[in-house]
Amino acid sequence: MNNRNRAIILGCHVGGLGVIRALGMNNIQSIALTYDDFDFAFTSKYVIEKIEVPHPRREESDFIDFLLQNGEKWKGSLILETDDHSAETISKNRHELQKYYKIVTPQWEILKQFVEKKEAHKLALESGVPHPGNYLPHSLEQLEAIKDKLSYPTLIKPVHGHVFKSIFNEKNFEVNSEGELFKKFKLCLDAEQEVMIQEIIPGSESNLYKLQAYINTKGQMVGKFFWNKLRQHPPIFGVGRVGVSTERHPEVEELTNRLVQYAKYTGYCSAEFKKDLRDGQLKLMEVNIRMPRNIWLAVSSGVNYPYLIYSDLVENRQLDVKEYHTNLYWIELGTDLYNAVFQRKKENFTLKEYLKPYLAKKKTFAVLSLKDFRPFLFQVKELFRRGLASVRYF
Repeated sequence: MNNRNRAIILGCHVGGLGVIRALGMNNIQSIALTYDDFDFAFTSKYVIEKIEVPHPRREESDFIDFLLQNGEKWKGSLILETDDHSAETISKNRHELQKYYKIVTPQWEILKQFVEKKEAHKLALESGVPHPGNYLPHSLEQLEAIKDKLSYPTLIKPVHGHVFKSIFNEKNFEVNSEGELFKKFKLCLDAEQEVMIQEIIPGSESNLYKLQAYINTKGQMVGKFFWNKLRQHPPIFGVGRVGVSTERHPEVEELTNRLVQYAKYTGYCSAEFKKDLRDGQLKLMEVNIRMPRNIWLAVSSGVNYPYLIYSDLVENRQLDVKEYHTNLYWIELGTDLYNAVFQRKKENFTLKEYLKPYLAKKKTFAVLSLKDFRPFLFQVKELFRRGLASVRYF
């Protein structure tokens, strides 16, 4: 098979499965590189080869050596990463890798403005994009100096989110008292994790607004897709587990454009803002710069980012999608059922609110698909084999 008709997918979890299916719809088959025991996307019918590889962060040099050793064999293939571990490593080694591969990930000097949260905060400040209040203490003494400026609850947010999560299995720490703040901050110091103390924007997940887009090789922002998070895993500060496609949101678009232009960024991006009901402003939560968990929501709605990227980088065709289906729900079934059972008191959703996405005429599931059923079967088998706690990974 011609390498022009294949892609190399880094990471085989929920996001990886969405990317593999999105490319498969356009007769582009995937080589799945897996480095996590909980991966399952390699079971998709669109995967022609599954390869276990060194972890891109913990075994960076071995991982890059593997890609370089296969460079001639896979020359011209597109690489798409689905987590921050692989995105950071690909970015830092882009100069060597681009001799063989088509790479959408920009060089590290640009990428780190989004991956490192303190840099993202600085970017928002310099580009005039509203954001939550932040402090960056590096010691207990510095934390002591700012403690009277804080209100509770407050958030301990990692500078390197993917590394933090691999250590604590938490996206961040919500703290409700000064004592808890110092205790959790010391945990971060002991683990050598740089963190920010960030103001929490009050209000429910329904106040979160998202824009996905692709800035192509001509510098054009194409495929602008808007959606709302409805439920998160874990609740309040987690990743989206249920969402819905929405109409265009001009303010979200303008703020995102301002950020990426100031950063001179090209590639895929997913920007998240939260409406602060205290002042009516949209405030930047984060910008992701690799294929996300919910990529299948955009694809099912009509905006196929993996194919837009493939067409641009491999075929030198710059495509755009200006219309898509709205009011289409996306559900990550395993995490949604888990939270509905075990976290319902924290969320305070009514039964009607829980059921609404399932009863909608237009809906899609992150993993379950009758056209590509094996990943769902494999996921369920692993869930039962490892126990219910494993649902946090799915």
